[in-house]
Amino acid sequence: MRPSEYFGEKAWALPRRPDPLSTLMWRCEEDPALRPALVGVMLLDRPPDPRRFLAGHEWATRMIPRLRDRLVAPLLTPTMPIWSPDPDFDVTRHLHRAALPQPADRRAVFDLAGRLAAAPFDLGRPLWESVLVEDVRDEAEPYHAAWLVKIHHCLADGPLIGFWLNTLLSRTRSPRPDKPQPPAPPRWLDTPLTEHLIGPLADEAAPAAKRLAHDAFAAARSPIRKTIELATVAAKLLEVTTRPAGKPSPLLRPRGSTRRFAGVPIDLYRLRATARSFGVPVNAAYCAGLFAGIRLYHEAHRVTVPSVPAAITMPAVHTGPRGGNRFNGGKFSGPLDDQDPKSLCRTIAQRLARAAPPFPPAALDLVLGCVNQLPNTALLPMARSLGRSSDIQISHVVTLGREAYVSGARVEQIWGFAPAPGCAAMALLLTRRSQGTLGLTLDTAAIPDPATFASCIVVGFAEVLGCGAGLGEPSALR
Repeated sequence: MRPSEYFGEKAWALPRRPDPLSTLMWRCEEDPALRPALVGVMLLDRPPDPRRFLAGHEWATRMIPRLRDRLVAPLLTPTMPIWSPDPDFDVTRHLHRAALPQPADRRAVFDLAGRLAAAPFDLGRPLWESVLVEDVRDEAEPYHAAWLVKIHHCLADGPLIGFWLNTLLSRTRSPRPDKPQPPAPPRWLDTPLTEHLIGPLADEAAPAAKRLAHDAFAAARSPIRKTIELATVAAKLLEVTTRPAGKPSPLLRPRGSTRRFAGVPIDLYRLRATARSFGVPVNAAYCAGLFAGIRLYHEAHRVTVPSVPAAITMPAVHTGPRGGNRFNGGKFSGPLDDQDPKSLCRTIAQRLARAAPPFPPAALDLVLGCVNQLPNTALLPMARSLGRSSDIQISHVVTLGREAYVSGARVEQIWGFAPAPGCAAMALLLTRRSQGTLGLTLDTAAIPDPATFASCIVVGFAEVLGCGAGLGEPSALR
């Protein structure tokens, strides 16, 4: 099924049970260090039209009915939540306005985004918020307003959010007279009483019984092979949760729950040209800029390490409806001992090629389904261990590939900030035509000087891309 087939009324048939990865993220909400909030910052050339802005949000919740749902834990199966419509849904509860002290520049907007991300979600309501800042001023930039959107990671991953924006945002300043107008989900979609008690287990009972019988028969026929298979799965699970891809840096060892956002603009033309000239994928050149910057940060603190453990998100191929989270991850060792850009890019390209996810998508769902049966007292330490096994997590998402407008205001820049669940830093590169924006989520216990770190990242990319001071100042310095 194409994602476009799950807008409006067609989305009413989406599964009520979230995928296992989304369930895990929902359960991590109670730990501030693991809180999985995605924050998008769109800088606009002028404030949106207020009436259209409100109506546009209401229309979006009809196009994406999941934005009207909350996750509910059934009474008898609290570790297996289900999506249930909010019976008191009111879009205005999710819309806010904020005024920033002057100068309300991009740095001030990022600080607001950081505070928004740190605030816990109201789990009794749909898991998203929208904040409009109308008086943004930056003499060097063409924007005068900011639109911040906070979405819980259990609702969607980065590529899905990018698809939503690309589909829903207008191509012109004027209203779209031809856009679809699906009805709001009817009240009969509310969750039956039985599902509030046990979830949608009745529909799943027969397939589960068949799988159980098949597994029992296979184990009886080949007990030794079955034992080896289970031991292999257990070893891989241990590797994913506790074993880093290399020795962690002593400089980045502390971990806390406070985050700081920083932003670095990236010249995509130079990034792509560098990748082509070195014969490597764009992601290898992207990672090379990051590791060059991390090396410089270590040098600034007179610490020498040959590498840092890293993790990178990878798309996962799934069949069926597109919703929630559809990505996997691979671990690799990020080199800090190579100052030659070409050699660094090629080394990283080789390591990325070997950084295959430890589980295929179907097996990952199975493993996470088992992990989700654990109580929070056991699950949250495991999730923290997974995050701590990497000093930096890396992601790259393609966003809007065209001009986009929000209720009459043109989107000048779009930035994304992903959660840093136990790692020292999370790097999210959003690419939009020739524009790249690198959002850094930094754990201030591991990186107490975010401005220095962001400055080192700028210089690191300048080294790799050979563009001198062409990247401009990071927002952490402004």
